[in-house]
Amino acid sequence: DGIRRLTLLRGERFNTTVNSTGVFINEAQVTTADVEASNGIVHELNAVLLPEFMTKNIVEVARDATYYNFSTLLTALDTAGLTSALEGAGPFTLFAPTNDAFDKLGASVVADLLANTTRLSEILLYHVVGDKILTATRIEEGDLTTLQGENITVTYKGHWFFSYPVLNEHVNVVGFDILANNGVIHVISDVLTPPSADAPGPTVYELAKDSSRLDTLTAALEATGLNDTLNDVAAGPFTVFAPSDRAFEELGNATVEALLNDTARLTEILLYHVVSGSLLREDLSDGTMLTTLNNGNTLEVNIYGFWFWVRYFLNGDTRIFDFNNEATNGVVHLINKVLIPPSDIVAIAETSGFTSLVAALNATNLTSALQGTGPFTVFAPTDDAFASLGTATLDTLFANPSLLSQILLYHVVSGDIRESDLSSGDVNTLQNEPITVSRRCFFLFCSRYRLNSDVEFEETDIVATNGVIHSIDEVLIPPSLVGSI
Repeated sequence: DGIRRLTLLRGERFNTTVNSTGVFINEAQVTTADVEASNGIVHELNAVLLPEFMTKNIVEVARDATYYNFSTLLTALDTAGLTSALEGAGPFTLFAPTNDAFDKLGASVVADLLANTTRLSEILLYHVVGDKILTATRIEEGDLTTLQGENITVTYKGHWFFSYPVLNEHVNVVGFDILANNGVIHVISDVLTPPSADAPGPTVYELAKDSSRLDTLTAALEATGLNDTLNDVAAGPFTVFAPSDRAFEELGNATVEALLNDTARLTEILLYHVVSGSLLREDLSDGTMLTTLNNGNTLEVNIYGFWFWVRYFLNGDTRIFDFNNEATNGVVHLINKVLIPPSDIVAIAETSGFTSLVAALNATNLTSALQGTGPFTVFAPTDDAFASLGTATLDTLFANPSLLSQILLYHVVSGDIRESDLSSGDVNTLQNEPITVSRRCFFLFCSRYRLNSDVEFEETDIVATNGVIHSIDEVLIPPSLVGSI
């Protein structure tokens, strides 16, 4: 005796129950078992098994959904007194925000909505259409009238058979055709707001504060007082390109701590991440220059790929990976690096995690030289590259500024040489010995360039006002000093 859960070919689950009265599939009893066929086996039942969508209404289907979590939506429907309406005859089409969609609003905003049932009801009814609309028959572009009385505008993004519906220009339909006996559910990425209603949502600052991925950014905003600006609805709208916690971690703890204590420099950096106006992903185009609040310095938008595989970057190598987190006073896009505003090579090195290199420059009095007009190209060893020399070697070098200076100058080339400008051959350094640039090629395929045979680039084209930095994974040793260090 007992109950087992089995899965049908179309993915639905059903119960098999064995007890003293017989074998049951859901409510149907097996009347004749084990009828063998050439390609399987048949069990005769005394009733027809109905698909789940023929036995459950929209609310029940949402409650039992396997792949999506609608618990916040269901709580909101209960709070607004709308559950029984969606259990009715219908037909209905429910554009259902997931828990993640509600989470984008922030916990405080969701709490405020649940406390204001009139406003909550208006917003929820704006997600329901009084008809059964399947994507299999294509939701036509145009307006859908909701039970709230206002329209949802449907457009399509993508190309050909890769196209997908978008609501009100920016809310993606991410799940389709979840059937119920009184309608259908389509899953959406964000909570829809009726045009006549104020958008329920946090400010840009509140959105950052509520995010588990923006703790360091939140601390930086609070340290500089910019949280007050980004919390002011009247001061916006703002578009914020928000570095994730992992982006700050890549700078290194020492650099982050130094920035939090240097609020003037930190303010400059943060303002370089903020643009006036509310720019959604749909407003960004390749080659566009965005003017930031950092003294008018600009960010360049770069878009790579095609059709459904498209990637967005800023300044060539900073990827935007989470778009359109809308706030009442703007929008936040998450990025994978901290953007450093244009400055001289030394200032950028100080805020880009080159702690050991900066210490070496200070020890040799070369700092002022690399703050000069230039242009210079600096092949900058990472902190790990310096550490790989060992403590004893580093102590020796720092105790001998003349020797250390020769090594550092061997990393500097006159001129602004970007990665695309590199070619195989020797490049003379300010130390007057050449670095050899080379790469390996196999037929038409070539590796990335290396320096002196085996020194690899980690990051290239970190642009400064007086040149460019390329980070490398080893400290370069001038040929004349090999064996003496």
